[in-house]
Amino acid sequence: MKNAHNEFRALTDPLTVWLNNNCVFQLDGIFENAGAELKVRKDELLAKYNEDCRKNRRPEIRINALTTSLKHSHPEVTIAERVYGLLKPRCFIGMGLKK
Repeated sequence: MKNAHNEFRALTDPLTVWLNNNCVFQLDGIFENAGAELKVRKDELLAKYNEDCRKNRRPEIRINALTTSLKHSHPEVTIAERVYGLLKPRCFIGMGLKK
């Protein structure tokens, strides 16, 4: 029953659909043996998604909603701090934005 719910969510939840279309995940196999860590800043991912929401006239979301939805749809993704220049922002580890 849980698998059916997850499949339904993957097809109908706008955030999950957007994540699957615009992000690459470590388990996709593409970066499995690259040795590099896939990561994206939480604020950067939120900005990209909310930009798409504005473009498509959907309500914007906050970082907590993004994090909760991502944990449900892609439990392999973790959160950690990583160095970006002089900053140490919180990042999602195990995923990246498609170019």
